[in-house]
Amino acid sequence: MGNNGTGATVINLGGAGDTVNIYGTLNNITTTNTQVMDKTLVLNSGGTAATAGSAGIYFEEAGSSANSYVRVSSDRSKMEMKAPTGSLISFNQSLTTSDSPLFKQFYCNAFDMSTTPLTGAAFIAWNRESGSGRTLFATQQGGGTGGWEWMNYKSDNTVYNANPQMTLDRDGNLAVTGNISTSVAPTTGSHLTNKTYVDGKFATDLYQGWSTTFNGPTGLTSSMDFRIGRVGHIVTITCLMSQSASATAATNYSSVSKLPAEYRPSTTASSVISICNGSTTYEPGMASVALDGSITMRPLNGTFSGAGHTTWSAWTMSYVVA
Repeated sequence: MGNNGTGATVINLGGAGDTVNIYGTLNNITTTNTQVMDKTLVLNSGGTAATAGSAGIYFEEAGSSANSYVRVSSDRSKMEMKAPTGSLISFNQSLTTSDSPLFKQFYCNAFDMSTTPLTGAAFIAWNRESGSGRTLFATQQGGGTGGWEWMNYKSDNTVYNANPQMTLDRDGNLAVTGNISTSVAPTTGSHLTNKTYVDGKFATDLYQGWSTTFNGPTGLTSSMDFRIGRVGHIVTITCLMSQSASATAATNYSSVSKLPAEYRPSTTASSVISICNGSTTYEPGMASVALDGSITMRPLNGTFSGAGHTTWSAWTMSYVVA
């Protein structure tokens, strides 16, 4: 039929209401506008097993259809889509809202709450506050109270523990069922530390006994017992014993030993105490701890008289250390 290419020919097959059947093999059909009433198209019809790889619909530009298509991958494991200037999109799993798809990784580069379900959802976004560059982990709490939880599942997909290992509520309250571990010793003021470090510091610093003798108006005293406590930068020192004797020299009491370095004040520390200076009547006196850890005791007016009854009572003071 036709004129074998020597000129344009119009060929009509059948008429209105006719059914036209063409048997045999059609090698090529070129059409300008194609309308298909069938709801399905079968590509690779009659193909044998393992032959549908790369079957699909291709879109041609500049004589090439290699850069744009909707097709089966060559290994037949996924569907592939690609726009002429776009990146390859491959699907090998269902992506409906009731499925649990698995991805190697995905990227977020914006934030938009307008599409988040009002019934509750979890989402990851980026740069919620423009210019911050922060990654956002967010919860749309729906009808619940919101927050986050961390769970561990074993290799057989059963839960390791029925209770979350960690939770963070919507008000920022963090709860951990185990321990928070950090470096043994903190290096800055904002660092956490662990129980071993804290217990060790309390064991040596919270309550420590110390003793010293004093030179003074009554000569060398017997050993006087003290208790020293340190919490952070605050030291509290208590003299547990009183001294009472007759003075033989006009001088003040000065400790023979000095406090350990960790208990020495950052500036001289003083506190009012009770003393007797030449009589049995108590009057205000002063106990001081110097920067080098030495302790002195004296009357408020300067120096013990060097005669008569001389006494100090047990006392306590607190001060700041560096």
